[in-house]
Order: sequence, then structure tokens, then C-alpha cells
Amino acid sequence: MKNISVIVFLLVFLFSTKFIYSTEIDIRKDLTLLKKNDQDFFLRNCGKSKVMLSSSECLNFLGIKLFLVGYHNQSISNPELEGIYKKAINYLEIAGKKGSKQALKNLGWIFSNKELSFFDLEKSSFYFANSNKTEITKKKKLDTNIEKKEAKRTTNYSDIILAITLIKKIEIFFETTKSKKNKYVTNEQYNNAKKSFKRILDNKQINKTKLAELEKKVIESSNLIFTFLKEDIKIFNKENFNKANQTLEKLNFLLKN
Repeated sequence: MKNISVIVFLLVFLFSTKFIYSTEIDIRKDLTLLKKNDQDFFLRNCGKSKVMLSSSECLNFLGIKLFLVGYHNQSISNPELEGIYKKAINYLEIAGKKGSKQALKNLGWIFSNKELSFFDLEKSSFYFANSNKTEITKKKKLDTNIEKKEAKRTTNYSDIILAITLIKKIEIFFETTKSKKNKYVTNEQYNNAKKSFKRILDNKQINKTKLAELEKKVIESSNLIFTFLKEDIKIFNKENFNKANQTLEKLNFLLKN
């Protein structure tokens, strides 16, 4: 593997504040945390210094891969884990500011995860909403009332995107053990989840065309997450069982809110 000796200080404009923070990024060091095949992929596609720092795709790749390293490694200590998560979120936020909608979707998924200490559905909804905003090409600013309506409409879609993501996960949990004695999700729970999902769609007045469009976006943006989930839950255990229950709870939470 080629050595990367790039350490750079970037000014990161955080979404939630007007202040500017100086954040140190050591790509060489962070890259060593990834699996060998991910390191090779990054070097092959983002090996040049200018590409590393300017490409939102490269920064998004590094950010989500770092997050997954921490998420799937049970042997990492809590302080080290928090450090990895902080680095990952930082890379994703920078990528998002550079225009990566995928990075914003990844942030939305991360903050929707109830297992994490920084679980925050409000932030999750915010990132999902920003990832789905349509680019405005007109120079004139929209009327204040129109902006409010657009923000409300987009937020509603972000809730639907989260609901679709959750029902897809529930389907994966159900299908994995539906023919086995120990089940992540029972037939009754699965049917109730589908009813809750339908009620969410009805409450938001989502038609079939829009639902198909949003489902396509979810599959495209979360395919990696779904693939990891299928692999992780092949062996039935208490931890995976709890994850399934938490996913069901999140869907019910969306319905009630």
C-alpha cells in the first residue's frame, strides 16, 4: 500500500452553527483503520492529494467506512470507539458540505440508530431532509410562506424515507428467521409493522408513484447498510434480537409522532 503523508487543516462549516471550527484531518492515519480491500480501493480511486481533499465521494467513502469499522468491531474500547465515530461524522459532514447527498443520507442513518450514544431523530430528519432538497436555480429568494411549505414537505419526505428504511430492515430480520424456531420478528410483529408503515404513508398522504420513487432512493443509498445487516444477523443471538426490537420500536415511534 502506498504511503499517504497528507495532514491538512480544513475549515468546516457545521450545519447547526454560524461559527467556524478548525478540524485536523490525518487521512494517512485514519486510512489504516480500514480493511485492506477498502484501503486499496481508496488509494486506487482517491490516491492523489487533490482528489482526496476535493472529492466529496472520497470523503464520504472514508467517513462511512470508518463508521462501519467502529460499528462492527465489538473489541474496541468506548473512548476509542467514540473517537472513530467523531472522525467518521466529521468526514461525512465535510463531504455533505461539498455536495455529497450520499454523505447526508449516511449521517441521517447514523443519527437514527438508537444503539448509539448520539442517537438523535431530529438530527437524522434534518440530514435526510437536506439530502433530498431540490437544487434551486432561480436567483430570487422564495417567498417566506413558500419556504415554510417546502421545508415542511421535505421534512415529511424525510420521515417517509426513514420509515421505508426501517420497514426494509424489519423485512430482513423477518425473512432471516421466518422458517426457524428462534425468530427476530414474529409473523404477528411483521404484520403489525406493515400496518404501521401503511398508516404512516396514509398520514403523510404518499401516493404509489411517490412511494416507488422514495423506495428507489432508499435502496440506492442504503444498499450497503442492508447488505451488512443481512450478514450480521445470520447467527441468531440476543444482541441481534435486541436490534430487531429496536427497529420495530423506531417505526412505532414514527407513527406516534
